[in-house]
Amino acid sequence: MEPPSWFRMARFGVESRLPWPLAYALMLGRRVRKGDRVLDPEAQIIGEFIQLFRPPGPQTVNPALSRPAYRMLVGSASVPLRKSVHKRTIMVKGAAEPISACVYTPKESWKDKESLPLLVYFHGGGWIQGDLVTHESICSEICARSPCIVVAVAYRLAPEHRFPAGVDDCIAAYQRIARSAEQLGSSPDNLFIGGDSAGGNITAILCHTIAAEPQLPSPRGQILIYPAVDMHMDSESFEEMKDAMLLDRDRCLCYRDLYLGKVTNSSPLLNDWRVSPIFASEESFAKQPPALILSAGFDPLRDDAAMYHEKLKKHGVPSTLKEYSGQIHGFLHFSLLARDATRAFDDIAQFIRGAASP
Repeated sequence: MEPPSWFRMARFGVESRLPWPLAYALMLGRRVRKGDRVLDPEAQIIGEFIQLFRPPGPQTVNPALSRPAYRMLVGSASVPLRKSVHKRTIMVKGAAEPISACVYTPKESWKDKESLPLLVYFHGGGWIQGDLVTHESICSEICARSPCIVVAVAYRLAPEHRFPAGVDDCIAAYQRIARSAEQLGSSPDNLFIGGDSAGGNITAILCHTIAAEPQLPSPRGQILIYPAVDMHMDSESFEEMKDAMLLDRDRCLCYRDLYLGKVTNSSPLLNDWRVSPIFASEESFAKQPPALILSAGFDPLRDDAAMYHEKLKKHGVPSTLKEYSGQIHGFLHFSLLARDATRAFDDIAQFIRGAASP
């Protein structure tokens, strides 16, 4: 069936990187609302563009198809590598064998050999997709705006390597990167950890691991971007946003099964803090570093971010929660189209500058 004329115009807008006033004009009278939240028109165009390529009905995920599709989507909607950023690929220690990582450094600081904050970054993608290519733009923007060094880690993915392979890779990589901080242009006392979605899950798990293992250097802060922290996936936002654009409840559950194997909500595995970091011990929460948590209003994971923020605050940990109420999951990828992505990058840069050692 031929899509309606408004949709053909919207698709042209996405492909041609439309200015935001056009986005508002295209969505006039068609804005999506949930309670007191209104979906941003840029996010709505992106979401409906993506839905065009997904079959109706319950979602299933085939990693062989979703991985290249994810790359293509991100490549068409994100700002390219900044000219002011130097990028190189290195190998770091993984849990089983060396794994790839990309180092992003501001060029001027690289030349002057200044000591900068260092962010170890773990990409999202439902634990089954995403890589150093899909997250190049996010890492480049954080690097340039902060400024800081960013080291993005390519951990092993499910279903080829199910839990805990990816988590174990990230723990091993963090340990190695921390030991090499001075060689990378930073110092072990100026480290940050961050990630989006599945990478936010891994970031939170790593911070709890560090709390239990004093030989691992503590980060100055953690950056959790629309993180998954409770793998039961049964919060109120999961019900309210069960049909959300880009990431709906069915897709989340598919990711969970590919990552953990088939589980039910009564499975004890879902209460393991190395799967659901919201269930870490009270003692561990009290030892957490300051946090910046970003969430999207039209995202099943919205309540995860809020619950984690409240639990950190309950234990006296400085935590800032910023909800972008009109956005969808993954909006930092859409920096060519979504103005909120630029605002989020500025929030991250401000957090790093504020928490970094002098």
